[in-house]
Amino acid sequence: MRNPSLRVFLFAAMLLGTGSAHAADMRMAAPKACTIEESRQAAMLAAPYDAFDQTMTGNASWRPLIDEGCYAAAADVVSLYLTRNAGRLSAEQIWTMRFHVGQALAMGGEDAQSIPWFKQSRDPQADTEWLAYVDATLAFLTKDASALAAGRAAYAAAPHHGAQRLKVIDGFRACLTKTYTEALMCAPAQP
Repeated sequence: MRNPSLRVFLFAAMLLGTGSAHAADMRMAAPKACTIEESRQAAMLAAPYDAFDQTMTGNASWRPLIDEGCYAAAADVVSLYLTRNAGRLSAEQIWTMRFHVGQALAMGGEDAQSIPWFKQSRDPQADTEWLAYVDATLAFLTKDASALAAGRAAYAAAPHHGAQRLKVIDGFRACLTKTYTEALMCAPAQP
């Protein structure tokens, strides 16, 4: 089932930290086994970073795979893109891509496999906002409430933190016993 609102929310909440959506109105597609057509994969792997990662539609973007419930396929193609294109990616693009592999795996319920990818996205060159967001995500996945509270505090104290990502972290805290995907949609209502 295709849900453009979900793509917009996930894009905003997990990458840009801007925008808004009504999480209660969104449904996540169930994980499924998917194959990517050879021509589609070739277009993805040859695409410039912005077309591959920053767009919500098109044959060059990995994001429609998430919308299709193809989490493992999304993780695989992002990992392959990272391997094949590492020489032309900035450090920030590399750690972002690693984070996205972790996200795709976690959305598919593969928390244990996602954790190393999230850890690899925790680059010392990153700003405090990014590091705190990664730390909060890792704390959620390991179900460590105290580390999650510390990650939330560090993120809120970061000079340029994004309100949407803060809502995601608050959702992690409110739904610590839920799956990653459920917790993404668990952001508390704002007064």
